[in-house]
Amino acid sequence: MPGLPRPSQLLRPPARAMMAVTTVAALGLAGLLVGLPVAGPAAADVVVQEVYERPADGVFPVEGHGWGHGRGMSQWGAQGAATLGLSADTITATYYPGTTRTLLPDRPIKVLLNNDGPGASGLTDTDVAMAAGLTATDEGTGATLALPAGPSRYRVVAGLGSAERLQRLDGSSWTDTNYLGRVDATGPISFAGPTFLRLALPDGSQRDYRGRLRAVRSAGGVVSIDELRLEDYLLGVVPREAFSSWLPEALKAQAIAARSYSAYKRDHAPSGSYDICDTTSCQVFDGSRTISAAGTVTEIEVASTSQAVAATSTVVRAFGGRAIFAEFSSSNGGWSTAGGQPYLVAQRDDWDGVAPNSVHTWTGRVGAADLERSFPTVGTLRRIRVTARDGNGDWGGRVSAVVLEGVAADGSATSVPTTGAGGYSAAPWPARSDGLRSTWWHVTGVSTPQMVKLVQAMYLDLLGRPADDGGLRGWSSQLASGQLTAQSLALSLGRSPENTGRVVTGLYAEVLARAPDPVGLDGWSAVLQSDPTQVAAVAAAIYGSEEHFAVNGHDARRWVTALYRQVLLRDPDPAELAAWVGQVPTLGRTAIARGFYDSPESSQRRVQTLYVNLLGRSVDPTGLAGWPAVVAQQGDITLASYLASSAEYLARAQLR
Repeated sequence: MPGLPRPSQLLRPPARAMMAVTTVAALGLAGLLVGLPVAGPAAADVVVQEVYERPADGVFPVEGHGWGHGRGMSQWGAQGAATLGLSADTITATYYPGTTRTLLPDRPIKVLLNNDGPGASGLTDTDVAMAAGLTATDEGTGATLALPAGPSRYRVVAGLGSAERLQRLDGSSWTDTNYLGRVDATGPISFAGPTFLRLALPDGSQRDYRGRLRAVRSAGGVVSIDELRLEDYLLGVVPREAFSSWLPEALKAQAIAARSYSAYKRDHAPSGSYDICDTTSCQVFDGSRTISAAGTVTEIEVASTSQAVAATSTVVRAFGGRAIFAEFSSSNGGWSTAGGQPYLVAQRDDWDGVAPNSVHTWTGRVGAADLERSFPTVGTLRRIRVTARDGNGDWGGRVSAVVLEGVAADGSATSVPTTGAGGYSAAPWPARSDGLRSTWWHVTGVSTPQMVKLVQAMYLDLLGRPADDGGLRGWSSQLASGQLTAQSLALSLGRSPENTGRVVTGLYAEVLARAPDPVGLDGWSAVLQSDPTQVAAVAAAIYGSEEHFAVNGHDARRWVTALYRQVLLRDPDPAELAAWVGQVPTLGRTAIARGFYDSPESSQRRVQTLYVNLLGRSVDPTGLAGWPAVVAQQGDITLASYLASSAEYLARAQLR
């Protein structure tokens, strides 16, 4: 390799990180990039292109990870960590990084009891069973009365205007009382006294609650609110949010997370009558005991979870001195997702799969009919196009953006964008026994023939030869099963010895008009295999070599003119020529050649060449505005992998 520096002597600038997706979006390139999973936390979604044609039976088979939103603590991950011997403090500190362990005074919390809605008659009330020591208080006046024995139940209903009425049940008849000074009390009226207050629900069941039950006017009726100590509240929450059979440290972690979440909700509740609800929209809370309409008693509070609450009494995770929004979900599938708080970050979770469970990895089905019902403007669904993921974990992570493509009744094409959550809501589990459990999924039934054509096209375009049988079968199978993304394959082929050898051979032919010697071919190819962004650096070394200078008679004017003609495909004007010739002694030939190769003029030409070779057309204005910067920063091999994994390339491959 006369006159050329050895590859090991190449000055390599720091490898540039993959361009942020926010930049890609700003450049208008969202339709062309296919993202790879990343090894660390991601700050933004990754643009992808996954096209799933409608199967013949109209059902898309899917595989997925996790159950729930995936933010904050994984409950199954906490159990896995406890299995490994880790403490509750370690578990919660890891799931909520940057937070501190803090003690919080035990203050009351007000819980909206959503299950106590309108009965068959449409009436809303707060209906409690008579018990020794039961009292009623008109909070508006402060009047309190020990309710007399005799009636089996007392209830509060809406009165005139904003007033409330206290009624008693004798036999089967409800009658108004004036126990609180008048029939229409100011309100709100609350019940208290016994350790447990038994509340009747519209479905005929009953629940026992600690604290006091308040009847608060709302929308022409009343809603029931349980106001109780936070520690007492957790006695009913933890067993409903975690399995009572779990290890003590996992249950303690759940108690800390639930306490932190509750305190945050209380601190940030709007100025209203309650702080938190009792459903999965907040935290599940069914009181202390349930009694079915048939009389079956179920104890909610159990020893293991009550012990976890007691062992962590008043402990919360705090950020900036205040309890955190400690979100949690059943399973994150191996990666948590960001939640808009500095301590709710996307991070890899190796604990989530330690304890065997059915939600870490799952399979399901989504019917085209499900999506058509949820998104009627799509008409007849033809395909699902996943366009963005969060970049974390298998298949590129959770789905964040989807486009549903179909045909309307008049035959026109339709395109309906939605989110990953929108797709999930079309067929959710457990409402659907075979539905989706999270937004982290991929379709497993991609057409293998479609992938065969894609692999064949990539081999021809990136390696310059037909695919061998083994490669064709292996790559097509992995693409069809979702084990491999199109960009992963394109980048693997692009940085293979075969393709990097072609790149080096092309540079030698273009610059030196000869084939590379074995040392040069192997050495420069190894550089590109290690870091495919170094195409410009390799080209600059060859253009700036002593051999290229010698080819041009060791004359700076001839050498600069050759750069213009070979790199920019034009002659320099006199001012340009004089300026660059004057810089040769100062900057050196390699630095000048690198500047030429990375220039906007050169980058635009290289983008145009890749478009013609891979997409069979000239670059459009949007691509011309964005891709030159990408090719300058990441190199021709990387841009080729982007284009070869685009939806346009896939469609073109089917016609070849």
